[in-house]
Formats: sequence, C-alpha cells, structure tokens
Amino acid sequence: MEYVNFLTDSKTKAALTDPANADLAQRTVRTLILLLAPATPHISEELWEQAGNDGSVHVAPWPAYDPELIKDDVVTVAVQVNGKLRGQVLVAADATEEEVKEVAKADDNVAKHLHGVQIIKTIVVPRKLVNFVVRP
Repeated sequence: MEYVNFLTDSKTKAALTDPANADLAQRTVRTLILLLAPATPHISEELWEQAGNDGSVHVAPWPAYDPELIKDDVVTVAVQVNGKLRGQVLVAADATEEEVKEVAKADDNVAKHLHGVQIIKTIVVPRKLVNFVVRP
C-alpha cells in the first residue's frame, strides 16, 4: 500500500508520465506487478503479459534493493521533560549522544521547561528519545 500511495502522489505521477522517464515508468510498473503477484496471482499474470514481459511473473526475479539507499540521514527524536513529551527534533542519524542532547535543549518548548530547573539525569535512547529528569 505504501508503494501504491507513493505512485499515486501528484509529483510521482507527473514524473512517471513524462516521456523522458519512460524507462523508469516501465520499471515501476514491472516492480508493482512483481509485488502484487503473491497476493493476486491471476491478475498479476495477465498484467505481466500485457506489460510486454516474457514468461511467468512467478518465476521472474524478485526486485533487489540497495541497503545503502534505505538508510536514514536524519531521524526524528522525541524530547521529554520528566516523562512528558515537550517536543521533537531532527538530528543526524549518526549524531552522538552529546549532540542529540544539545539539539534537544535548543528546542524552544523544551528550553522553556528546562529554564530555572536542575537537570538530575538525562536519558538518551539512540535515534528515538531524549528524556530530561529535572527537579525544580
């Protein structure tokens, strides 16, 4: 469903209908049919044939992916003060704990809740969460 939603996005539609991207559009349709084949074998076989492919869709190689391309460059980290969500910040996926803490402290709403209090402990769950435990 995520792939179909991506394909029906207006920007994606515009790119795929551009004649300069005919090869990309053909590969996109081929991938969609391959992904649908296990759940809808009969219609996928018909679509495979109508798309001009030879042989059966069920013996075609599964789409490959590059693991480097699916890595996130930036992640969203939730920021809490005493366990209450006070904000979300974007940080580099490979940021250190200290960098994440500094970015979290710089968030306006978080800074407001940290003003005039003593930070007892800071809990960092990498790529997920920063929680400041404070005492007034």
